[in-house]
Amino acid sequence: MRSLSGSGALTMGRGTIAGIDLDALLGSVDAEGGSTVFDSVQATFDIAKGVLRNDDLLMLLPNFNATGAGQVDLGAQRLDYTVTPKALRVNASRGGLAVPVRIRGPWADPEIKADLRAAIDLNFAEEKQRAEDVVRQKIQEELNIAPDDNRSTEDIVKDELENAVRRELFKLFD
Repeated sequence: MRSLSGSGALTMGRGTIAGIDLDALLGSVDAEGGSTVFDSVQATFDIAKGVLRNDDLLMLLPNFNATGAGQVDLGAQRLDYTVTPKALRVNASRGGLAVPVRIRGPWADPEIKADLRAAIDLNFAEEKQRAEDVVRQKIQEELNIAPDDNRSTEDIVKDELENAVRRELFKLFD
């Protein structure tokens, strides 16, 4: 297994995954068992030294789609893969609500965690940018910084803090 190499592609039409119901899982925290009906699955992969890498998984379901990327170490039986299901009916005006889920660890007992930081970046990028713009404008007003100053907000605050400390230190020597 550790010496496998090659590449391939997977393309499947309508099918079922037994043991998990994604519709129920994404709609309720109490979902157990069941099955997921999907319309299609496709992916390509490369294998080198027994490690399979994929960055273009696409699974289409009636109410969701899911993308995926990561690696599966066949020899060590470990994986590090992120699947990003997107609920198409939630937040439909923006193309759906996406919550990346990272799956890491041994096949026998992988750790499965939602990546909330990535979910915020994916789903609320516009709001995040607007909030950053408001904060930057307030800092510029309070510190009397020119609007065309291209420094990052952190650099502006750091520089102004250093200048304030210098001014206070110089007062000690007057």
